[in-house]
Amino acid sequence: RRDGMRVESALTDGIVTNWDAAEALISHAYKSCLCTSAAEHPVLMAEPSFNTPAAREKMAELLFEQFSAPALFLSKAAVLSAFAAGRGTALVLDVGGGQASAVAVHDGYVLNKPLRRSPLGGDRIAELMLTSLQSRESPPPLRPLYTLKSPGGADFPGTHPSYLRHAQLSLLREAKECVCRLPPAPPAEGAPLEA
Repeated sequence: RRDGMRVESALTDGIVTNWDAAEALISHAYKSCLCTSAAEHPVLMAEPSFNTPAAREKMAELLFEQFSAPALFLSKAAVLSAFAAGRGTALVLDVGGGQASAVAVHDGYVLNKPLRRSPLGGDRIAELMLTSLQSRESPPPLRPLYTLKSPGGADFPGTHPSYLRHAQLSLLREAKECVCRLPPAPPAEGAPLEA
């Protein structure tokens, strides 16, 4: 945690919209994680099945011009998932942090007409949990871990609101993944939900 540090996502609904952040992430991946130069290796990149041609072209432009990649292959993530399962034809259900999608793959190609997606993913559920907790009459305090490390649990005045929200969502995401469960069978229609 640093004073004034903002947290922004490079993606909106699974598509890159903040290209400066995407460039910084790719640069960090090459320099700090892979410890190599992009010019030394061809790149295989997965993209969502509903990626726009403009976003695809911009990604290729970024990798070739900024990182000097010698070769690039952009493949649909659903096709790569089907191939990883040993299938050329499959129905790929992808439930991720940002959204859920159902993609039909036939002989290694995505069929665009039956493509379905929903914004209800893991991150959206955590946001709904945060909204639900904050809308209560007396909301419980959501104290991110960095506030517990200070003497007396004092707030940090220089914390940017986006960082506080990110820390709160991380806390709820952890609780959701460790504690929350789905019932073994869906409730009957019109039946009250049990607490």
